[in-house]
Amino acid sequence: MKLFIERVGIFVMTRQGIYDLINRDKRGDWASKLYDWYMLVMILASVVPLMFVEEYPVFTVIEVVTVIAFIIDYLLRWSVAPIQLNQKLIKKEKRKRKRNKNVREPKRIPDWLVQPSAIAS
Repeated sequence: MKLFIERVGIFVMTRQGIYDLINRDKRGDWASKLYDWYMLVMILASVVPLMFVEEYPVFTVIEVVTVIAFIIDYLLRWSVAPIQLNQKLIKKEKRKRKRNKNVREPKRIPDWLVQPSAIAS
């Protein structure tokens, strides 16, 4: 089935794929850039009705479209939050291991400090 999907060219979006699309982890990914520009246009369009005092019917359409786009964006980000949390935990664990690796072990205490009788003999 997977070979058929790849041959036909159907784009199947997994949770990791959505994460990569939204958070732009891969540099040069055109779909991620397109999504960023789309959201930028939605943000700018949502501000347009606020710049006018009068109410026009097109502003209602703009508001409905942008609100739906923001809701979908929010739901997508919410659905991939476990991946982002997991990646943060992995980075934190790597930093912790690196920090522990750099910590020096205490040096051996000389015998004459622990056993003063060693000096006398």
